[in-house]
Amino acid sequence: MDSRFYQAFGGWYMIILDLILIIGVFCISRGPKDKRADIKYWLPFLIVLLAFFYENLGAYTNFNFEMKRSVNALLGNTKNPKYNVWVFNIFNQQLLTLLILYLLKSYLSIRKKKIVNWLMFFFLGTSVFIVGFGFEPIYGSQPLIFSIAAGSILISCGLYFMSFITDDSYLESNPLRLASFWQVTFILFYHSMIFLKTVSQKYLWAENMDLYKSLNYINTILWLFIMITMLLSYSTDSLKLKLEREPNYV
Repeated sequence: MDSRFYQAFGGWYMIILDLILIIGVFCISRGPKDKRADIKYWLPFLIVLLAFFYENLGAYTNFNFEMKRSVNALLGNTKNPKYNVWVFNIFNQQLLTLLILYLLKSYLSIRKKKIVNWLMFFFLGTSVFIVGFGFEPIYGSQPLIFSIAAGSILISCGLYFMSFITDDSYLESNPLRLASFWQVTFILFYHSMIFLKTVSQKYLWAENMDLYKSLNYINTILWLFIMITMLLSYSTDSLKLKLEREPNYV
């Protein structure tokens, strides 16, 4: 096997992510058909599928340098064609953020849904403006777009946890048996860690690279936990998991 291929696709992170998708496809194919129209059922699967797609696309561009250089040239990046930041800017920072916000919105009451709707419109509008006018090109670092994305997700997570002390439907449930509780908890921790790491990135690079690498490792673990909690939403029947149904009033 080509060593470059193994380096791109054979790491423990890629293997675990691939296994999560395989288990998910098995579970959703064997799950009850009447649930497939429920957004809380298919949207978590779509999030896992998107993560699988862009992570493997990113790995492939590292394996196939010619493709990476061609796409970078198409996007206007001829100075640093060795980077594939555009993959994660498009699919992670843009599309995945919108999907996560949409999922978080599905767990909220109508009043709180409106707040998340405005956050989604603001994020999408500012992203198009910032990229369209060249303030943060799609092939480079996008700290402003990242900050808006992380802030929108953190606010939405806060609205979800507010529901546990204000909405009767959540007060009557056991949060430890709700897939949404674990999803939002790990999403909150993950984006908080990413935000703190990004703010202190230059300092850590210069003063404590070991701590920076440790934070990256922790973030990777948290992301895999998010993928596993997404799996819980559409695998309860197939895997015979004893989880409560999400509140129906939303």
